[in-house]
Amino acid sequence: MRRVINFCQPAVGDDELAAVRDVFTSSWLGNGERASRFEQAFAREIGCAPGAVVAVSSCTEGLFQAVAACDLGADDEVVLPTISFVGAAHAVRSSGARVALCDVDPTSLNPSVEDIERAITPATKAILILHYAGNPGAVAEIARLAEARSLVLIEDAALALGASVDGRACGTMGDIGVWSFDAMKPMTTGDGGMMWCRSAHVADRLRTTIRMGVGSSGFTRRSSDSRW
Repeated sequence: MRRVINFCQPAVGDDELAAVRDVFTSSWLGNGERASRFEQAFAREIGCAPGAVVAVSSCTEGLFQAVAACDLGADDEVVLPTISFVGAAHAVRSSGARVALCDVDPTSLNPSVEDIERAITPATKAILILHYAGNPGAVAEIARLAEARSLVLIEDAALALGASVDGRACGTMGDIGVWSFDAMKPMTTGDGGMMWCRSAHVADRLRTTIRMGVGSSGFTRRSSDSRW
């Protein structure tokens, strides 16, 4: 008899159904108290301050927001590994910047420092790496290179929740990190993503940007007496 092993089968059950039911019966379905608690718990998990993380609708949205936070233009380049998620290249091109592809190691499928160095030009403003299959790769060395060259380092840590280097969580080695919670990731919320920002200013800016310039969430305005 043949048996099928389901790839990326999510482990959801009564606890998850109860959590969804709590949201449905709370009379608030948008970004609110539960999302805020999730941000705080995620911050504890990766060992950072709660204000450094921002929940987003998807990891792809996080990549677009991360690239936009770099204030890139048509004369700028972003180094990207040849094996990556297509949304990363879309995010770079949406900013007007050019994609500069670098090779990856044939075993780990992650870029090395040397791979990235060969792709850097005077026009390079940022490096956007993927932790392939959650493998950190040479991220610590790449982070040191980015700092030495005054380049922004964005980590696509979509699959790297729980991965770390020398006790430091992947996604927090550079300037901005992004995680995914879609149906095929180690932890799923159905969809969704999370961002980490080294700069508190960038994190605050992102919170405003993802709300189209509105300074506070709908939940905050709904529960504030001063609004009325």
